[in-house]
Amino acid sequence: MKSKPFKTIDEQLELLQNRGVQFTDVKKAKLYLLNNNYYNVINCYGKFFIDHDDEYIKGTNFDEITNVHFFDKELKSALFKAKIHYTHLDEENFYQYHTYYVIHHYILYFACT
Repeated sequence: MKSKPFKTIDEQLELLQNRGVQFTDVKKAKLYLLNNNYYNVINCYGKFFIDHDDEYIKGTNFDEITNVHFFDKELKSALFKAKIHYTHLDEENFYQYHTYYVIHHYILYFACT
C-alpha cells in the first residue's frame, strides 16, 4: 500500500475547500483538525456528505461534519460508560436503561438545541 504524503492543516483545509466544503470559521476549523485527527473526522464522517467523485454535496459546511463527529463520540462515550456502570444488571434491565438514557440525554438534547 502506497503511503500518502503528509499534509499541513492549511493543505487539508484547501483540499476540503477544493472538494466543496464551506467554512464558517477557518481558525476554528484549523483548531478542530489540530485536536482531532483529519482521518478520524473527514474519512469517517465526511462520507455522509459526499455526492459523487469525492465531491461534497453543495452547501456542505465543515461544522456539519464536526457535529456528526462530536455526536458520535458523545454517544459512544455515554453508551460505554453506561455499560461499564451497569454490567451487574441483567440483560433486560441493561437494554431498558440504554434506551432510556439515549432518549433522555441525547435525542431530546439535540432535538431541543
